[in-house]
Amino acid sequence: MRLQTILITTVSAAAFIAGNASSQHIAPNALLTIDQNRVTVIDRIVGEWGDRLAMSNAGISSPQLRQILSGLRSDHLLAASLAGSVEGLRDVVSGALVRTDAAVSPTLKHTKALGDTTDDLVYTPVVPCRIVDTRSGAGGVFLPGNQRNWLAFSPSGFASQGGSATDCGISVHPAAVMVNVTLADTVGGPAFFVLWPFNQTQPLASTVNWWASGQQPANAEIVPVCAGCASDFSAYASLQTNAIIDVLGYFNRPTNYGGTHVITGTGGTDSGGFDNTASGDVSTVGGGDNNTASSLASTVAGGHANAASGGNSTVGGGDNNIASGIDSTVAGGEFNTASGGNSTVGGGLMNIASGFSSTINGGQDNLASGLGSSVAGGASNVAAGNYSFVSGHQATNSNPAHTGVFMFADGSVVNFVSQTANEFAVRATGGLRFVTAVDGVGNPTRTVAIDSGGNLLFGATTRQMINLYNASYGIGVQPFTVYFRSENTGNDGAGGWSWYKGGVHADVTNGPGVGGVELMRLARNGNLTTAGTVNGSSDVNGKTAFAAVNSKSLLARVASLPITSWQYRGDSDRARHIGPTAQDFSAAFGLGTDDKHISMVDADGVALAAIQGLHQMIKQKDARLRAQASKISAIERELATIKEKLNLR
Repeated sequence: MRLQTILITTVSAAAFIAGNASSQHIAPNALLTIDQNRVTVIDRIVGEWGDRLAMSNAGISSPQLRQILSGLRSDHLLAASLAGSVEGLRDVVSGALVRTDAAVSPTLKHTKALGDTTDDLVYTPVVPCRIVDTRSGAGGVFLPGNQRNWLAFSPSGFASQGGSATDCGISVHPAAVMVNVTLADTVGGPAFFVLWPFNQTQPLASTVNWWASGQQPANAEIVPVCAGCASDFSAYASLQTNAIIDVLGYFNRPTNYGGTHVITGTGGTDSGGFDNTASGDVSTVGGGDNNTASSLASTVAGGHANAASGGNSTVGGGDNNIASGIDSTVAGGEFNTASGGNSTVGGGLMNIASGFSSTINGGQDNLASGLGSSVAGGASNVAAGNYSFVSGHQATNSNPAHTGVFMFADGSVVNFVSQTANEFAVRATGGLRFVTAVDGVGNPTRTVAIDSGGNLLFGATTRQMINLYNASYGIGVQPFTVYFRSENTGNDGAGGWSWYKGGVHADVTNGPGVGGVELMRLARNGNLTTAGTVNGSSDVNGKTAFAAVNSKSLLARVASLPITSWQYRGDSDRARHIGPTAQDFSAAFGLGTDDKHISMVDADGVALAAIQGLHQMIKQKDARLRAQASKISAIERELATIKEKLNLR
């Protein structure tokens, strides 16, 4: 009921003022009664809504609400008194604290904008502090038509203006101050009192009105202040009065703002920095300096002289980076460009990702111009083929026809050039190494490497290193042994190992292919077949410990050596052979490395020695025969002589 009475009284007072106020000095104002009953109105608002507002997510206590309401203008306080809910009260209070009478484009208006749509201002509340009191200074009581000029920022305090000896918590020169103006000792009426920025024309408006002597009206106002001027704001009283001005807070540009900020895009945002531009719709510049987000939904997070000119493009930071392709990104670095659609440069220096969906992770002077091409890093690499991947130093896939190429180039200072499409090319002049197994502490246990000389290395672990076709066809190492393995099935006389001259591959067993010749075959049964001779070494320079051989004795042992015809066990060909066994040969001659094998050189040597022994025996028999023949001839001659003498015919 009390609040309704106040409002009815307000309307009646407005009618009275409208009928008696001088239009030249005082604009009719229906809110004078709110000023006269300010304390009561505030008490009722705090009593009705204070506890509920404190329990909401607004985070404002009842004392804080009272302080805020005390600083509101009469029209805002009236609106607050009419709020029908906590949400309505919050809307009124928040709107009052950021309200400006300057025209602001709805598409560019920020919640903290104060009069200038290109200059975002931040409100800093202070403990209410007196900066002017004409009852104790500041030029004394206002006389009718008197104007005064005062400071709103004074690091040495406001005592000379009748106010506090402190700076009132205003540490920087503000762009505007929020003040509560109270008049005392008013004389006459109706009359008005007004504040405005120094060095500007007095506005045709009032801050506080009174209509009779001895009144004490009050009102809150946000007053812009003059930058770089001798005074900050001016005050005028149409009739005699004392003025008391308390500062409640001040507005200033954020400390992260500097230079000229241009926000012309609908929904654009410029959060700080120096000389930044957000000209694209819903574009964003987070900070830095001389950055530009000029396309739809483009973003520059910070850095220096970066530009996001492609739709939905992003520059994370760095220096002089450009994201001009649609959905392109440059994360950072310097002088990088992502000009292809969906292209990305992670960082580095002077990299260009111009292909659609191309990527450069970093490095320097790299180019990814092919569709879906990638440069992992390094320097001076080129990925011009679609879906190509290059890395290292001067890996050069500059032929667009070479698609699907994977290249790595070491630090050699020469180009490593792609040769064809879909190739895997690596330049590693220090060698290659692949580790396929490690022990418990990470030491390699299985390694394949190619050293700088092009040699293939398999590490110092004995095993079957190479499987050809499968593990049944392989090459391996045992202690002091290199072995070759072949399948142990099928025809023993076929398969195994073959050596070809010329020809082409043929999917037939022991087939040299068209135009080829089989020079040698080692069958699975151990038979060695050659197209020529097998030459074993018999160089005198490779021999030692020579000893004479008793060829006659060897001949006798050969004569007594068992010679049979036989087949090898397991020989599916069932080929027959003739000769001694290794055991008999070893027992007879004591030659060779064991009694399981007969060396061809030993068999040949025994045969040759036996032949020599046989030759010696034949020569001896021939000599005896010749001697016998000579004796017989002599006897025959003597017999012929005797017959002749005896005349025997």
